[in-house]
Amino acid sequence: MSEPTPNYFIVIPSHVLDDERIDDATAMLFGRISSLTTNRGYCFASDEYLAKLCRTTRSPLQRRLKTLRDCGYIRIETTKNGMLWDRKIFLNYNYEASAATPRSTASDASEAPLAVQEQDKNKQYKKEESVASPSAHRLATFLFEKVKSRNAKMRKPNLEKWAIDIDKLLKPNRNRSEPYTAEQVEAVIEWAHNDDFWHKNILSGDSLNKKMDRLIIEKAGEKKSKKAIQEEEDRKKARTFEENKRFAQQVMKDYKSRFTQSSYFKWYTGTDNTIVAIEAIINDRRIPPLGFMEPGFREQLKNLTHKL
Repeated sequence: MSEPTPNYFIVIPSHVLDDERIDDATAMLFGRISSLTTNRGYCFASDEYLAKLCRTTRSPLQRRLKTLRDCGYIRIETTKNGMLWDRKIFLNYNYEASAATPRSTASDASEAPLAVQEQDKNKQYKKEESVASPSAHRLATFLFEKVKSRNAKMRKPNLEKWAIDIDKLLKPNRNRSEPYTAEQVEAVIEWAHNDDFWHKNILSGDSLNKKMDRLIIEKAGEKKSKKAIQEEEDRKKARTFEENKRFAQQVMKDYKSRFTQSSYFKWYTGTDNTIVAIEAIINDRRIPPLGFMEPGFREQLKNLTHKL
């Protein structure tokens, strides 16, 4: 289909020009559409043709079309013709109602061309910028600092988009009855960037949002593993303590006959009156206490007994 021929005049109603929602470029687009509806009662011009008339590119043109449609100044109808879409743009002459009551219905959105719908999706984050909470912005910056600490050459990303993705974690959704707290998210970021695997995979707000539930599970599992390891170490220390204490008692018993008033052993207690070491007095000289948990305790104790 050939492109339409513009009318000699461009007409822009005063309420379009006075509408605070409409900038000058969008008002000019309305005028161009108005001049192209004379012959058939609607405009069938392509995005490329309208962009050429308005001296712009396709992306901003589609945003302006959506603004006119949402404000009620135009109505867009699309029909599929084979692999292509035919679009008709009608002017809405009920200007006063349109200017007073902006509208944006689901049916209008579904009638938009695929390219316009895709453009709307791409602008999703821009619309939601004001929705991201201060906590989400702080966490986005924190995540970026963690990523950059491993790659100093990384360029600064769109932190607004990161914040919007992270903000989803701070709100309930259909898969999560309770939102995460900012402290939980920060702890997970810290943990992930100390993990050999996850620090390579959590590189944006989007990846953090998608993997958060799994990260929580793995972090909890590792915490349990560390707790089990710590408990085993504590048990091992307790066994070592008791074994060395019994060894010290046996040494004192075996060498009791050698003790004199100037050479002897005695128990050494800590601040809580718990026996923690053995102290040697050799020829009235006090030897620093040997703690039951010191490396080489038994060898050191044997060496002292030879000096009695």
